[in-house]
This record gives sequence, C-alpha cells and structure tokens, in this order.
Amino acid sequence: MNWMNDKLTTELGGYADLFYSFEINKKIKQGLISWVIGNNSIDSILPDIRNNFEDALNTDANILSVEIYNYLTGDGYIATRKSFQNGTWDNMDTVWNSRDTALQSNIVVRRDGSDFVVMHQINEFTTGKKIAVLVIRLNKHSFADTIQKNIEEGESAILFNDEDLILAELGNYQNVPVQNNYIDIMQRIKEEPSGIFAENNHFYFYESINKGKLNLLYIVPDQLIRNQLKDTVTIAFIIMIFSLLAASLLSVLFSEIISKPIITLSKKMQTTDIHNFAADVPINRNDEIGLLQESFENMMTRNQELVTREYQREIEKRNAQLRALQAQINPHFLYNTLQVIGGMSLSGKSEHIYSVVTALSDILRYAISFERESVTLEQEITYLKSYISIQNNRFDHRLQFETEIAPRAMQSYIPKLILQPLVENCLEHGLNKKNEDWKIQLNAYEDTTSDSLIITVSDNGLGMDPAQLDTIRSSLASSNKETLSSSSHIGLSNVHSRIRIMSGPEYGLSIQSNQNEGTTITIKTKLLGKKELCETENTQQY
Repeated sequence: MNWMNDKLTTELGGYADLFYSFEINKKIKQGLISWVIGNNSIDSILPDIRNNFEDALNTDANILSVEIYNYLTGDGYIATRKSFQNGTWDNMDTVWNSRDTALQSNIVVRRDGSDFVVMHQINEFTTGKKIAVLVIRLNKHSFADTIQKNIEEGESAILFNDEDLILAELGNYQNVPVQNNYIDIMQRIKEEPSGIFAENNHFYFYESINKGKLNLLYIVPDQLIRNQLKDTVTIAFIIMIFSLLAASLLSVLFSEIISKPIITLSKKMQTTDIHNFAADVPINRNDEIGLLQESFENMMTRNQELVTREYQREIEKRNAQLRALQAQINPHFLYNTLQVIGGMSLSGKSEHIYSVVTALSDILRYAISFERESVTLEQEITYLKSYISIQNNRFDHRLQFETEIAPRAMQSYIPKLILQPLVENCLEHGLNKKNEDWKIQLNAYEDTTSDSLIITVSDNGLGMDPAQLDTIRSSLASSNKETLSSSSHIGLSNVHSRIRIMSGPEYGLSIQSNQNEGTTITIKTKLLGKKELCETENTQQY
C-alpha cells in the first residue's frame, strides 16, 4: 500500500507540475486573463500553449489530450498527438458546482467514459476570479495499471477520487460482499487505529493518496490469507521440532568441543600480560580452536618482539640521527671547506669557488632533510660525489673515486647517510698520511641467495694493524646501545647500528684490512625495492 501510494502520488505530482508551469508563466497567465476577463483574442499566446501541450504529450504516453477552456464561455483548445484544434465544454459549471466547497480545486480527478481526466482550475490571483480550466485526458490504464500489478489472485482494489466517486474497480471486486457500501467501509477503516477493518470474511485496507486527492481501498479475503499461511505454519512447526532436537544435541557437543576451549582461551587472553607471556602449553588441536590458540600465541610472541624492537628503534633512531649529523656535517668539516673556499678566493679561482659552494649546498640540503630515513643507492651516491668533490678541492685532487654498481642495486633503498661516514673514515684513517695518490673504490651488487644488497668501500691507504682491527670488530659486534655510546669510530658504529635497525641483527658492517695495503668495509643490508620498503616501514610502525 505504501509503494502504491508513492507511485500514484508521483504520477499526480507530474500532472500538477504541468498545471503549475501555466500558473508561473506570466505571458500565458496574462493572456488567459485578457482572453476571459477582457474578452480579447488569445492568438498571441496560442503558440506557447500549443508548445507546452505538445511537450506534455511527448513525455507521457498515457496522456491522450491536453485541453484548456474559457471558464465563462466554455470555448477552448484541444491538443492531441495528431492535431491542435478548437473545442467546447458545455455546462462546465456542473463539475465545480457539484463539488464540496471544502475540497481543493488545484487537482480534480474524474472518470469520463473509459478515460481518466485530471482537471485544474486557473484563477485570477488578486480577485480569485475563475478564468480557465486545464484538462489532461488519460487512457484507462494510467492509474489502474499501477494498482493491477500489485494485486494477487483473489484480491480486489477500488480507486476513488476526493469526492468518493469510483474511478476504477480492479481484481476480484465482483465477489466483494460490500461492493455497494464501499464508502461506509472506508469511513469505518479511518476510525480504526490500525488502519485495517475486517468484515464478512474479508480484510479491508485503506490508503489516502496525495492528501486525499485519491483514495484506495484494498480488499483481501481472509481465506486467501489462511491458505497462504497454512503451509507456512505447518512447515514452521516441523522445523521448530527438529530445531529443538538438533539444538539440544548440538548444545552438548558445542559445550564439550568448542565452548570450554574458547572459555579457557578467553580467560588466558584476559589474564595474560604481554611482558611475561610464555607459550609453555602445547597445542594438541588441528581445528579452528587450535588455529586460534596458535594464532594468539604467535601474536603475543610477535607483539613482544615488536614492543622490544620499537622501543630500541625509537631510542636508537634519535641517537643515530644525532650522531649521523655529527659524523656528516660537523664544524671541523665545515671549517675545512670554508678554508678551501677562502684559499680559492685568494688565488682568484672563482670558477672553482662556485662548484665547491654548490657541492656544499647540496650536502647541507641532503643531510639536514629527515623527511625519509631511506633513500635509493643512486641518491646516496649523488650526495657522496658532492662530498668527494669538496675533499678533492681540499687535497689538490689527489683522490680517485671509482664505482662499479649493478643496475638493480642503484634503485635499492638503504639508510640515508651511510656511505659518507665510510669514505670519511678512509680519508681520515687510511689515506691522510699516505704520500702516493689516493684511491677509493665503491662496488654494489645483489646477493639473490640471501636477498641482500652488498656494498663495499675500499681504499689503498695504510690499513690497520691486527690489534686495531680486532678492537673495531669487537665494537661492531656489541649491542646497539653500546655501539652508539662508543666514542671511537663513531661513523662506523653509526652506520652499523642504523643498518641493523632497518634490516635486522644479521645485517651490518664487516671490515677487512691489511697494514700498508688498504681497508675494505663491506655493508650487507636487506635488498629493498620501493614495495618492500613500504612493507618494512609499515611493520616497524605497527
């Protein structure tokens, strides 16, 4: 009933919109007033009226004609899909005089033979004087089809207008015992709080449509409802019996197999502390409960690892960043660079000053930006070349820097600012006191067997004696906290700790050195593309 109410209200609303378009069209409204009250010609507005009528005919297949009549004379015009011609409506007053004065005149629905007519009275605004009547003639299916589609076999529907005149009788209305007393039935339904009335083995349902412009009485024999419910009730009763038996049996099985283990696990979840959790109870189930227990223990173990790792990571991250800044951009390096620039200016080497200043600005911009902790190897090498360019100007271009990088390795991600401390270590401890030309070799390749990126930084410097080498190796092998607090070889410790934070304890630095032959520092870090880097960062954040 609600659906039919909405559908019929929408249909009436469409016709009301057409009427309203005439009311708000100043040109047409003034022309109609002049036609009726002033007894003047209507020719000036006929094209507009015709266009509006034809638009309505083209947009609604149910409309047979659209008509307009002079309220005083009954003369008018009729638009159909084939023509636009004069028309006359005799005794027009009988329609309006027969209506109760309390009823509205904006939309009136009546039946004319087999057709529906929807009428609208146009009044002069200031005086309220009646000037014209608009009529939309609809075919017999207009409102009836909407109702007919929802009527089941044996049911009936009666459609009334606001004057309680029958517009359509649909369905099994011939067998309704009160077919001559519909109005009384509607009045009695309106007094029922439920909106339903039962009498003579029938149920009656009433619906007021579009504020009473149409009224619908829906009639269903009670035997039809009983027939529909009989099988349903029987089946429901049988299902209920079997359900009770099955529920009793399943409740016992559920309690033994599922409920008790779940209750035990629930208590364990409520009382377990992540800091003292230990998976000491063996899991002897292979079903979902066992999977749940195993997942809980794995989750707790993983959470313990993540809590420990996150705690260490936050501490070491801040210390590593601070020490990275100290190792990369320190007053000593800036002082030496400014001395190089000053010496160039005194020597008149202005073209070299620009390159040194540019390289220094690149270093500062790269080093002090901590938007991301990881960069591609290609970005790190670009920064490193700026650093080496400054050092070469400082040491009269004695340094030869060579690289051999596998293509895929260039796009692998590494912790930021890990290569410059290694090159600085080569300069300060391996090459600084050597008289011959200096050489630093940078190599990088992928180790697919261990899913690792291997980077080596080699120099041809003085190397280290075995005791010094053992000291550095022992420092790198100690915990991150001890490494970061060490004051010797802070650059190597910094790099080693940051790699282990990012990739894990099995990664980091290793050093090989032969006295008077040179030193090779090897970086082993996890092979990370852009996708793998995002997954690693998300895991660490979690």
